[in-house]
Amino acid sequence: NLEGYDKAKTSFSFSDDGNRIFALVRDAAGDRFRLYSCLIGSDMKPSQNSNINNDIFSYYFVGNSVVYMKSDIGKNTGDIYVFDGNENKKIANAVNALKVDRADNIIVLKNYDESTIPEADYYMVVDGKEELIAEDISVNSFNIVESGKSAFIINSDKKELNVYYSGSSSVISDDVSEIVLFN
Repeated sequence: NLEGYDKAKTSFSFSDDGNRIFALVRDAAGDRFRLYSCLIGSDMKPSQNSNINNDIFSYYFVGNSVVYMKSDIGKNTGDIYVFDGNENKKIANAVNALKVDRADNIIVLKNYDESTIPEADYYMVVDGKEELIAEDISVNSFNIVESGKSAFIINSDKKELNVYYSGSSSVISDDVSEIVLFN
């Protein structure tokens, strides 16, 4: 029984181990969330809710954790946190967008520029440390091919097609205008 939640405004998820419930409740304006968490006891009853954070803009449930972006209304950047049930840890700041491929593979885009072709800098957050993968990538070209692998175009005069895998980025071709993936 999850009393006290407006089910129409709440997203629920269990941790992979089944020991915790995460609840993200949409605020009154409808554009931000508040994160709550509670443990599931041996009697299968949830413990008292803990308020973890608010002003959450986007989120991903990953394994036994929630990865989320917190930003103030009207700001186009935010901070990235990971809540693993015990610790709420900030892992990146001044981020424009995030994508979570898997728990140890968090992609963030920073320094977003809304020029003719929107571009940003592409970072990977590994073990809580930001690692720059590429600058000035075409945001519209960015694709995650599969877990830990991505393709993107760098907005230089050469319009270079790059792929990222096994911890490094490689130029595949130049004079590329679009990436099309076939499954």
